[in-house]
Amino acid sequence: MYRTVSDSEFAAFLSYAYRGAPAVRRLLDEAGITPGELGPPEEVLPNLPVTQKEELAAQQQADPPFGGWVSGGMTSLRRVFVSPGPIHNVEGTRPDDWGAAEAFRAAGFGPGDLVLNTFTYHLSPAAFIVEAGVLTLGGVVVPAGTMSRSEQVRLLQQLPVTGFAGVPSYLRALLAALTESSGAMEGIKPLLALRRAWFTAERLDDDFRRELAEEWSVKGFQGYGTAELGIVAYECEVQHGMHLGEQVIVEVLDPSTREPVPEGEVGELVVTAMRPAYPLLRLATGDLSRVITEPCPCGRPAVRIAGVLGRVGSGVKVRGMFIYPHQIEELARVVAGIARVTRITARVDQEGHRDRLFLDVETAVGEAREGTVATALKEVLAAAARDRLRVRPDGIELHPAGSLGDRPLLADERQS
Repeated sequence: MYRTVSDSEFAAFLSYAYRGAPAVRRLLDEAGITPGELGPPEEVLPNLPVTQKEELAAQQQADPPFGGWVSGGMTSLRRVFVSPGPIHNVEGTRPDDWGAAEAFRAAGFGPGDLVLNTFTYHLSPAAFIVEAGVLTLGGVVVPAGTMSRSEQVRLLQQLPVTGFAGVPSYLRALLAALTESSGAMEGIKPLLALRRAWFTAERLDDDFRRELAEEWSVKGFQGYGTAELGIVAYECEVQHGMHLGEQVIVEVLDPSTREPVPEGEVGELVVTAMRPAYPLLRLATGDLSRVITEPCPCGRPAVRIAGVLGRVGSGVKVRGMFIYPHQIEELARVVAGIARVTRITARVDQEGHRDRLFLDVETAVGEAREGTVATALKEVLAAAARDRLRVRPDGIELHPAGSLGDRPLLADERQS
């Protein structure tokens, strides 16, 4: 178990959660743990069950809207989000409830920085996580969200944007579009105020990190977090692994036995986030990683993890959003009455550095697979997919009923 949280901080957090969150009270009561006799996390948490995201979604359906995990009711909240599952996640009223400020501070962000925030300001919290961290440090945010690429290129040219927040593939696309639109000579890049970039939800590869530094004088940093937990870990200036955040307690467990793996070996990250309004205990992230045992040259005491090394279970991440097989089944049920759709399967691949989602759809109506009817059907399916999966498909293929055979509901065809 890895933490920088003190025993007294943990005891105060859990006592508050016990009083305010019915789910926490139930777990502690079932384990025979009373708030007045709390020991350190190492003694308390292993006595509680690990909760998977699918279980969290089921708990919320059984006890709406939050499954008993919110402490303090609506008065303790600022925003409510909807993640695939569906899972209703929340933001508390603290200025930096997500624990993002320390991640941006470690990346060199501070007062006076103007940050282009390209995460969508919608039902996913990523944009608000970024905004909370930057504003806490005295920075300024450009809430670009889903603005068109050309408009965001214009912002980079017209505003003194010193920081970027988003996914690496999008910044790569912005810089390519900027170079093309500026008509710059080969090997000469347009001048920008941009000096640092912070990425999450998608891996920053070494080639693009090097390109940013050498060709654009931009230093790239990665962070790791989830919509349920906030920021879990982040890179410092050394950029070798990610330090655990100050408000999380992390276990690295064998996904099958739920026992701790030997230090330095790969296991599933199971996280307790000390967020007063949303005190999730032992949430299984589904992400695999390992602890880096050597001290970091930066001097920070927090242990580092080696980023995300893989996934446990059936979820597939597409452009920062997780998709699960049961969502594909649900999508097929929703559109079943349209042109007698009988089955849908999904596959994910990658073109360049961009994830692509394709749907294969069986329909029992032959006319629906041709001409203008097929075009209209694809538009309806694309809109339904975006609504249910939160990702718009890059392509939809229509097939006769029964022709998909035993294809899996969700296939990840990207090379590892």
